[in-house]
Amino acid sequence: MYEIIDNLLPKSYYEEIKNIVTSTDFAWYWQEDQINGYKMNGNIFGFAHTLYRANKITSDVFSLVKPMIYIFEDKANIKVKSIHRMQINLLTNSQPFDPNEANHIDLQEDKYMSHILYLNTVDGDTVINDEHHITPKDNRCVYFKSNVLHRASPPQGKKRRMVINTVFEL
Repeated sequence: MYEIIDNLLPKSYYEEIKNIVTSTDFAWYWQEDQINGYKMNGNIFGFAHTLYRANKITSDVFSLVKPMIYIFEDKANIKVKSIHRMQINLLTNSQPFDPNEANHIDLQEDKYMSHILYLNTVDGDTVINDEHHITPKDNRCVYFKSNVLHRASPPQGKKRRMVINTVFEL
């Protein structure tokens, strides 16, 4: 149903990505609905930085992050056919949260996989099928079929939860 890889990236590469994302110069964009076009009464908001969407590179940071896919392919023994979407998401601890509003799937088709790389250790779990809780940890990745029900939980004990979320075709 899902797999976890701890320490996906070499430490220096992971730290380079994290340093850019957490710098004061990094461009975060307000997302009224954080969940891919789902309208959730405005309760699942946050910030995002889209790297790739609709067959188009949308950020200079994409060239830094793209090699993550090759490392993932090697460690997971999975061949990625193409990237559908890649973005960096940030949820804050200052928002109301209803788990029933946050559940979603990324894509219906079975040929797509969702991949999350956690950029910080925090208490905002990813919950798969309302029963499997994956706690974000620096440089941990979780991956699963994109048509699996899941949700992100905003952090409660820390200020922010940051991930690189990629949806790719197998």
